Amino acid sequence: MAIANSDKPILIYSDIETDSLSATKILQISAIAEDGQTFNVHINPGSDLPLQCTNITGLYYYRNNLYKNGRLVPSVSLHRGLRDFRDWILSFQKPVHLVYHNGFSFDAKIIIKIYLKLKIKFPENVLMIHDTLPAFRKKLKEIRDHRLSTLAEHTKVKLTNAHDALADSVALKEICESYSKIQNIDLHEFLNLYAKSVEHLTKIEKDKLEKDARPNGAK
Repeated sequence: MAIANSDKPILIYSDIETDSLSATKILQISAIAEDGQTFNVHINPGSDLPLQCTNITGLYYYRNNLYKNGRLVPSVSLHRGLRDFRDWILSFQKPVHLVYHNGFSFDAKIIIKIYLKLKIKFPENVLMIHDTLPAFRKKLKEIRDHRLSTLAEHTKVKLTNAHDALADSVALKEICESYSKIQNIDLHEFLNLYAKSVEHLTKIEKDKLEKDARPNGAK
């Protein structure tokens, strides 16, 4: 697909839910574009989830299905979820910048690694990744912490259903837009405080995977 470099990039705010901080399994991929279009998919884990994961997200695995708080959640395979996310992003047919909260250390790192491991091409129209966690840490020193719930309270954004990837994506979008308006600063300027190219992040994860695949002691 041809992407015109002159096109203004679309901001897409995204979040993932995983089974643990070590992210053995991705359970949900969600996103919302700046124009309000949304993407949401749950991933069938194929095996039981840690109790801590269930306590935090409400998600659990039972008889080959994924449930949340007692209700069946439609879910797909990891391959299908990744391909659907890729197709949704490509459908914009414009350059895309993905925005995550703690993306460099968690979300973006994990999802890029999974695309590489499964040999699924990451959507080529995604050019940059922005991380709002260090940006808010730099700009908002007066609040007690920089969790999404704290930022939502500070910017007067309603955050419901925390630890649901779609709800968190929507909240992140509204938090960034509200902060930009309150501070009377350009949203792109704020987000560009901490941005890295997909090419750079992909190289890092690719190098790690290649290193892990080498025999012990090999350089």
